[in-house]
Amino acid sequence: MVILRILLFIIMLGILITIHELGHFIMAKAFNVYCFEFSVGFGPKIISKKKGETIYSLRLLPLGGYVSMLGEAEEIPEEFAREDIDESRSLYKVHKAKRVGIMSAGIVMNFIIGLLIFFISNTAVRQTQIYTSLAVEEGSDAQTVYNINNNDIFIFKETKIGVDQIQYFG
Repeated sequence: MVILRILLFIIMLGILITIHELGHFIMAKAFNVYCFEFSVGFGPKIISKKKGETIYSLRLLPLGGYVSMLGEAEEIPEEFAREDIDESRSLYKVHKAKRVGIMSAGIVMNFIIGLLIFFISNTAVRQTQIYTSLAVEEGSDAQTVYNINNNDIFIFKETKIGVDQIQYFG
């Protein structure tokens, strides 16, 4: 059971990381920033596929992720060294406001997914109805006569009398 919970935690963490990195990636693409790689996880690549100008990869340790954009590192990755890349598509060539949008998009996605989970969990789960009536339901435990120290208790005030009369052993 513990292993199942750990696996579920890792899967959920991977999903949250993917959504977070997807926020950065979508904004970078929207502002025409060149993205070398969209990666979920760290360590050696498990799966890697190049589609368009970007390499999409899944790595061994799903404890993080990244979007590699032009201008973040000093050197262009080996896989892209032969390609003619327009330097104007660098992260640091776009307007500062767009850069802030790209950098904060991951946090915004986390916030949105948090709101979605909150609203789904509060609308999908049936809420217990709370009754505020002072009347006791017929046949309920609250209507039952109790006995404390061989004294029958019929009303709530008598519970104090019954408790005060309890004999202590010792």
